[in-house]
Amino acid sequence: MLKRLKWFSACVALFAGFPVLASMTYVAPASLSSWKMAVDTPIECRLEHDIPRYGRASFTSKASKKINLDFELAMMRPMGHTENVKLVSMPARWMPGDQARRIETLRFYKQFDGYVGGQTAWHMLSVLEDGRFPTFSYNDWQKQERIEVALSAVAFQKTYDQFSQCLSNLLPYSFEDISFTVLHYDSDSEQLNKQSMARLAQIAEYIRYSNDVDLVLMATYTDSVARNRPMKTLLSGGLKSLKSIS
Repeated sequence: MLKRLKWFSACVALFAGFPVLASMTYVAPASLSSWKMAVDTPIECRLEHDIPRYGRASFTSKASKKINLDFELAMMRPMGHTENVKLVSMPARWMPGDQARRIETLRFYKQFDGYVGGQTAWHMLSVLEDGRFPTFSYNDWQKQERIEVALSAVAFQKTYDQFSQCLSNLLPYSFEDISFTVLHYDSDSEQLNKQSMARLAQIAEYIRYSNDVDLVLMATYTDSVARNRPMKTLLSGGLKSLKSIS
């Protein structure tokens, strides 16, 4: 028996010299947990959540013909290595007996913020709506410890309702859909046809809410069928239409 105790003590002393992968958790405490609408316009909806001492989480959806959602985990200290990251749905402390649920294994890249898109991003919103905490887990490259980063579901629902309302008001077209547009005039007329007026209204609507569009270029011409009409008249007519709509 004495020999066994000596052998056990020797093993403890031996393994004591090896690094143990500890765990560090970043999550907003209930008293500080907050969600806010950072952007609420017909061309973009962004929902943000600060994670103390770690960074900021954001869900973003933009005007488009397709339903879309992007999640970004902005870190104060970027990833030093490309890592596999586990994403799980963790129960809140007030859910005794409930188990963690695996969502997906992701890839976070060196010197980039964490990104999640598509169906997985929508799933994260569903997890938060259920009162659970989407949690990222990975090995830290610098401190050699396990890092866990959780999004708190505390105070989530009210702002999420605002986010959902914003989503329902997004324009059904993106900048790419209108960035190059051909407008047509009625035959032998200086007036745009109905389809072109509708497209011009879309352009004006997008510009009204965008801070990224600094310049709108318009070029006009006539064909050999139309009567000889000064180019200046056609160009200024198009610009007046744009200004009157916007």
